[in-house]
Formats: sequence, structure tokens, C-alpha cells
Amino acid sequence: MSAPENKTLLGRALGFTSLVAARPSYAIGLILVVAIAARFASFSGYFGSDDAGYAELAHEVAQGTMEIPYQGPVEVFSLRVGVYRPVAVAFRLFGVGEASMLLFPLLSSLATALCAYFAGRLMFDDHVALLAGLLWAVLPLDARTASMLMPDAPAALLAAVGTLVCWRAVRSEESQLRQGLMGGLAGACFVGAWLTKTSVVYLVPFVAGYLLLMAVRRGRIAVLAGCALASLAGIAAEGLTYQSLTGSFLYRFETVQESYEDSGAVWRNSNEWGRLFIDGPEAAGSSGEYLKVLIKRVVADGPRQLLFGASFALIPALALLTVAYAAYRRWGDCAFVGAWFVSVLAMFNFSSASLVAYRPLPLADRFVYLQLFPAVLLTAVLLRRLVFPAKGDSTALGTEAVRERFFWGLVAAVAVFVACGVGVARNRLDGPASTLEREVARHVGPSERLISDARTIQSLQFFWGFPAETEAVPFAQFDLAEAAVDDYVLVNEERLGFLEGLYDYQRPEYLAALVAASERVAGEVPGLYRVVRVPEAVNGAAPPDALPGNAE
Repeated sequence: MSAPENKTLLGRALGFTSLVAARPSYAIGLILVVAIAARFASFSGYFGSDDAGYAELAHEVAQGTMEIPYQGPVEVFSLRVGVYRPVAVAFRLFGVGEASMLLFPLLSSLATALCAYFAGRLMFDDHVALLAGLLWAVLPLDARTASMLMPDAPAALLAAVGTLVCWRAVRSEESQLRQGLMGGLAGACFVGAWLTKTSVVYLVPFVAGYLLLMAVRRGRIAVLAGCALASLAGIAAEGLTYQSLTGSFLYRFETVQESYEDSGAVWRNSNEWGRLFIDGPEAAGSSGEYLKVLIKRVVADGPRQLLFGASFALIPALALLTVAYAAYRRWGDCAFVGAWFVSVLAMFNFSSASLVAYRPLPLADRFVYLQLFPAVLLTAVLLRRLVFPAKGDSTALGTEAVRERFFWGLVAAVAVFVACGVGVARNRLDGPASTLEREVARHVGPSERLISDARTIQSLQFFWGFPAETEAVPFAQFDLAEAAVDDYVLVNEERLGFLEGLYDYQRPEYLAALVAASERVAGEVPGLYRVVRVPEAVNGAAPPDALPGNAE
């Protein structure tokens, strides 16, 4: 007996799953319905951090006013044309707004779920395909990121497609020309990922090693040549473009290095490792102390973050377990995906973010998106082969062995899908971002004077549709003596807390006097005041209020 009898509820559920898996149209429909529901529950929207920079860039492109070198707060964002130029098209077609801004990330997210499904069909079978698509559909990180304008997910999608095309081209028995063209298509995908976020470089050792090995063993030189030529041509074309615009062929690399150096304020204040990541042994007080923290990062903190990140729902951990089990069971069809996952996992854990000293990468869930696609495929393979044993397993392994595999497969399946459900529920509890700015924009227009912190004003600019002129004034540029009756004051505690925590920001000394001379506006909008009398003078100048970037 390889599975429970169909008379039981569980047996019927497994039978339904097999029925859906066998019909691609049913499977795709189910994946999309589940994915859309999870993304609706996890909605974030505009959150006024990195996405603010990309939205401004998209607006400038749509208006034809963007220039290189970019003079915005975070110059490195202008390099990521793959994330903001599609949004610029949406802005031209539908105008500035959250719906048009989020159309591209949503479509990218749904496309990745479908890509996981088709990769499962191409590389394994119908059950793996359905499970992979559903796992991506309810992956908490992607469910939330689908409603955020960030480069990580679209870049990971292009990188995954490029890797899959390489695999398919190597297995193809087409002519050398066709194989070369497929390799060129893969290279074009990698260039697209590079233009979206440079993290695709962590995939290079695996792809280059695989194609070199296949060129030697199977004579697939055309695939290697096509991929290499397309990749190098794309990077060269970008360099020549920057050469004409800035006078430097290496403008991208120079800008990335400058961004790394400028990001010190964020990482120093994030945590202990963030401080050491920027300052090195000097920040630890001794080389011995630094070495302890370094070893802890590589041996404990890094693997824990990569395998058990809060929004990964156990999937990377199960993927690593699958690699070990596949090696034990000699599942040769898992070798490619297993090597893909392990290579990227090792690169994120052990690579250095600096070329002059060994400083392991700072880790956050969205920074390591590249590992998730192969992890989902591997987890789907594990669940499929434990829960849905192949014909003949009962004879080969014995009924009790098949029962035990089914039991542990069911435990793993319940664990991972419950973890996904908990993650999506957490996304739901977090709720939409920028709710205060969204509501204030309905009460106060750009032609009315409003005093607030610079980040809040940047968010209001978006919700106002990027008007050419506004009367909003950042705290740093406001003089209390200029306060007038009917001015608005917005004290955004969330933004101020963010700035104080990461950038050592200090509130202006005059803020208490300004609020004291004001009255609350619209009880449902916390922090919004309107000046009702001329405030008393306060000694002391307001602190600088430069708009810092949230460098990655």
C-alpha cells in the first residue's frame, strides 16, 4: 500500500491533488488563485524607503527629465534600470499611483510562481510542478514583496530563467547554432538581472562551472560561447553607455563602491555585526574579538539566517535536507538543482562584500532571493517523493518503509505549509505600509503648507502624484518665526523613530512649541495638527534634516 485508501479524507485530498497535477490548466489556475489571495492578504504598498527612490526615478523617466549621473539621495538606485523603467511605462500609461507602481512587481511575482511550476514539469513531473508552484504562491517573503517596488524579486526571476535556459540548452539535441542561440538567450536573462540588481554575480560560479563542465564532457561549447558572449556584450554595452554619459566606462562599479562606503551609517546602527562589517577589527577593540564575531557570523549567524529566515517558511532548510537525502538515495535528477542551491547558499554565507578585506555579506531575507527558487524546487521534490511514492516502491522498499516515508513526508508538508500560512498571517497583521501618509494626502493638498520630516514629505510627494511644486517644508528648512495660522504640522512617529534608530536623527527643538500652538486635525489621522496661534520662540537651531538613503 503506497498511500491511504481513497475512502479516507486524506486519501481523497491526495487523489484531488493528483487530479489537478495531471491537468496543467487546473494546476495553473489553482496556483494563480492561491498566489493572488496570498498577495492580497500580504499587501504592503508604498512604504517610503528604497521604493521611494525607484518611484521617483520612474517618474523622472516617464517625464523625460532623468539624467545620468543621477543626483538623487542614493545614486546606486539609478543603476537598477530593470526595476524602475518598467514602472515608468506604467506611469505613462496609467499615471502615478500605487496601482501603477505595483503592477510590475505583482506580475513578476506571479510569473515566478508559474516559472516554478513549469520548471517542475520540465525537470521532474506533474506533482513536483504543482507543489513548486503552490510553495512559491504562499512563500511569505514573495507574497509581501509582490506589493513592494524592490529589485530583488525581479532580478531573481531573470536569474532563475537564465539558469533554466542553460540547463535546457545543455540537454538539447538541437544544432550547434540553436544551442548557441539558447545560450545567448540565457546570457540576455543574466544581463537583465544584472541591470536590475548586481546580486546575480553570486550565481556566476555555478553557471560558469556548469557550462564549462558540459562543454568538456558533452561538447556543449556553443551554449557556453553563446551565454558568455551575450553576457559580456550586455555588460560592455552598459559600460559604453555610461562612458558616453559620464566619461567613465566603470561608472557602475565606482558607484557601487561609493554606495558601499556611504552605507556605513545604516549598518553601524543596525546591529553588532553591522558595525563590524563597516569598521572591521578597529570597532571590536582587538583582532581577537573581531575574529570571534567573524567566526560566529560565518558558522552560526549566517547559516541560521539563510536557512531559517523568518519569511522563508523553512523552505531553505528543507531544501538542504533534500540535497543530503537525494545524495543518499542517489536521485541523479536532483544533482543540477541541488548544486545550484548549495552554490548560491555558500556564496551568500562565505563571500566578501569588500575587495580589500574579508567582510562577509550583510544578510537580510530579501537580499538572498537568489537561493529561494532552487530551494522551492528541491522542497517540492522531497514532498512529492515522500507523500506520493512512485509505482513499484512497495515492492522495492516494503510496505512499512513506504508507510514511514509517507508519514514523514506528510509531517514535512504540514510543517512547511503551516509555516507559510503563519508567514502570510504575519504579513496580514503587519498590514499596509504608509497608512498615515496615504490618509494625510487625502486631507492636505500640495498647495497647503505642511511641516514634517523629509522622509514623510517624500512619501506625500508620491501620494500627491509628484506635483511640480508643493508647499511642504522639511523641519530643517523651517524657521519657527515663519509659522502662521493654518499651517499643518505632521509628526510621523514611525518615520521619526526610523530616522532616530538608524541615522542618529534628532527632532528639532522647536517641535514641541509648534505642536503646543496647534490643534489636532481629523481625529482618525494621528500626528496631524493645524497651527491655531503664533507659537512662542524657542532658542536653538533645528538640526540638519538631510534625507538619508536606505542603502543595501
